[in-house]
Amino acid sequence: MRLSTLLSLAALAVLVWPQSAAAQDPTACSPTVAECLVDWDLNGDFVPENNALRNTIANDTDRPADRVYVLRRGGLYYIEDRIANADFDLRLVGQTRDEAAIEDLDCPPGETNPDNCDDFGPAVIQRVTREDGSIDGVMIESNGDGNGGQVLKNVWLQGQGDAGVTANYEPIVINSTNSRFEYDGVIFDRNDWHHLGFKAGGNDIYVRNSLFRNLSDANPTQRYGGRAIRLEAGADTVVFENNSFFNLTSFPFQSEAAPVEYFVFNHNTLVNFGLTFAAGNIWKRAYIANNVMVNPFWQGESADQYNAPDRADGFTGVFQIGALPGRFGLEQDRRIVFSNNNLYRQPTLETFYGSLDPIVRAQPIISDTTQGFVDADPEHRIVANNTQLMPGLTNAPTDAATLAQMTAFIEDAATPGTPTPWAVVYWDPGRIDNPLAINWPVPEDFTYSNSTLRTAGTDGLPLGDLNWYPDAKASYLANREANIATIENLAGEPAALPTSQVVAQGEGATISGGSVVAVEGFTSFFIESGGFIEWAFDVPADGTYGLDILTDLRGSDPRGENVLIDGEGLRNYTGGGEYFFCTAAWTGGTCPQPLDTADGWDTQEVRSEYLIEDTVGRLDLTAGAHTLRITPSWGYQAFSTVNVVDASGATVDELTPPEAVSEGVREECEAEGFCPQGFQYAALDAGGSITWTVTLQDGEGSILPRFLYQAPAGATGEVFVNGASAGMITFPVADGDAAVELAGPQVTTGPGTHTVTLTTSSGGLNIDYAIFNVYEGGDIATEALPEGWTLGNAFPNPTAGTATIRFGLAEAADVRLDVFDVLGRRVTTLADGPMTAGTHTARLDTGALASGTYVYRLTTPVSAETRRLTVIR
Repeated sequence: MRLSTLLSLAALAVLVWPQSAAAQDPTACSPTVAECLVDWDLNGDFVPENNALRNTIANDTDRPADRVYVLRRGGLYYIEDRIANADFDLRLVGQTRDEAAIEDLDCPPGETNPDNCDDFGPAVIQRVTREDGSIDGVMIESNGDGNGGQVLKNVWLQGQGDAGVTANYEPIVINSTNSRFEYDGVIFDRNDWHHLGFKAGGNDIYVRNSLFRNLSDANPTQRYGGRAIRLEAGADTVVFENNSFFNLTSFPFQSEAAPVEYFVFNHNTLVNFGLTFAAGNIWKRAYIANNVMVNPFWQGESADQYNAPDRADGFTGVFQIGALPGRFGLEQDRRIVFSNNNLYRQPTLETFYGSLDPIVRAQPIISDTTQGFVDADPEHRIVANNTQLMPGLTNAPTDAATLAQMTAFIEDAATPGTPTPWAVVYWDPGRIDNPLAINWPVPEDFTYSNSTLRTAGTDGLPLGDLNWYPDAKASYLANREANIATIENLAGEPAALPTSQVVAQGEGATISGGSVVAVEGFTSFFIESGGFIEWAFDVPADGTYGLDILTDLRGSDPRGENVLIDGEGLRNYTGGGEYFFCTAAWTGGTCPQPLDTADGWDTQEVRSEYLIEDTVGRLDLTAGAHTLRITPSWGYQAFSTVNVVDASGATVDELTPPEAVSEGVREECEAEGFCPQGFQYAALDAGGSITWTVTLQDGEGSILPRFLYQAPAGATGEVFVNGASAGMITFPVADGDAAVELAGPQVTTGPGTHTVTLTTSSGGLNIDYAIFNVYEGGDIATEALPEGWTLGNAFPNPTAGTATIRFGLAEAADVRLDVFDVLGRRVTTLADGPMTAGTHTARLDTGALASGTYVYRLTTPVSAETRRLTVIR
């Protein structure tokens, strides 16, 4: 055991700390050599030098692009102030046991053979309290576009501070976009919420061979603390392979505001996570397979949850598939696999659920709602081969003491009025009485006794994290590409996802016979779990400026959001990694800048004198253009106009909601009725039109337009592509407070820039915005049937009435012929059951269908094929 405590340093150094190397100049990194070895003890006194790592990085101004900061095995890297990487990739790589110098091992006196020495374990990165009693809530903050990534390898990240307190939210804050993040062999330890917080999208994230331990609120006041990762703007790629997790109070994974384009969660072991597998569930391609889950959704659901009036389903389920918001793509393009996972809940928990009054409900693997998503496209949404066997873990938090903590938490959460904090869930033998102790090797051992599970993978290997089975891991890595392909192919060949997606609002198009209408009255944004609001602004001269932010906490006190100037965050409170909004009535501490009310509009003055630590100078602006961006941290807060003010308090730029660029937040209009994106829409009169331009990059492709509209009396129109009619379209009545989506006809065309024009003969049509799904290289991907099995084109196509669909069967078989809309919702089934060999016909009456594109699919025992049908009115 290694102790990382600041108490009795001299005595502890002799017993448990490695000897220090020679003192190192923190500016000594070579500008020509990639690797820079960073010492943790610079004075030879066995005391960690606070900020040694942080200062080395900050002073390394001539770093090469491939710089790697190497951390000594067993080193204790204490930081008072966050490590920041802006516009460069941060690489922190700890030495392995084999790479460690003998002075970094625990050796008997005079020993010179490293094989006879003990290992102190990975380098530890931990925050420490400053002399004034404050502690930075963030370890690492990354910024950059394409060059703000991270590589963390073979390090132990302590979520707690040096006093053993875990009361912080997000130790690693990532504002970077379009960057690469790799976490390999990292121990994410003891944090109230999560270590990894991604504020922006477009990133590629790879987490492998890592441990997530005891991410459970130390003073629980709600159900949702403790998770592995939070993405507030989606991501391009997220891969979790061969990791282990235990004691997560809520979700392993969260991405609610925007989808992950490609998600792989393969060969992981999860023990005791309290809620669903993921919050958000709007992946485009998701492959979750070969995992062991013990006590998933251990909190269950209490009566206040399952009796909530807005519940659509009696059960949430461990695994969910959420509807994909229209602006992100089509349901038919998604590919989702949840297969060959073992989900086991200890009987003690289920017995306890039934002992409460009212009972707590144990959650099934999936809900009826998710089963409906699977049934709507059973070829491309696969939930199969999942078992519920007892693994028999060798050493894990499944003992009676941990179960007692869990059941106490469940009862506290399910009983209205129970005082907080609720029960704590924590397991770490040898560390219970001293949270600053570092157990190495770690006490958990997630090998298991169930022999069935040791060959149950899609690859024939053991389920779960293969680091517990090294020989199986070696086999997996030798065939990794083929193993991943096996999982992907369970959902069929990947669809040809749109390579570009154009979202155009009224002002982004040419309008004839109509006008752009701006919403009148007070407007605002409401931030929930993700997204952003961003303004561009100008200041007339170099100087120190401020912000007057009009905000409404909506009854929640306090709130914390990320307020960033030119990509760098502002902070006014030591207890959080973001800007803190609160009132004097807040009982959790002293509010640094009290608002007058938590339920109504008030102005938060953001000034340099309120800022703390290294954010103080971020309101010192040069003359010219800048950006203000607000993203959620705790979420659930409304924002309206922001005034940029000079040192005298005079407004130099007024930033109103209609001037902002936003994504994943809700527009709110004070006046009742239609509230469009961007607070404006195109109003088309009879004979009016709106034209957009859409570009195909390479070769032939297809364009599928989708219109978000309002039409109080309904409307009729026609779609033209490059001046040629693509089909008529009827807009059903839509007069609510949100736009309604309607798909137009899909058109195949060549490369280059094309015009898409919507005309209306009736008028009374308000276009909020349009989405264009652009499929490069041809039409929406379909799967061909083998020879002898055929699916013909519908006739007539387009149709305004009844369409005939012919299909042929090579032999007698059970077949199914379904019709779906472009969002993947089944609208009717034309055939379902046994049929003889030969040619068959089915008739589709489109009288009840709206104008637009539909997909019909023939499913046979050998394969399936899909074709399109356009309905016009």
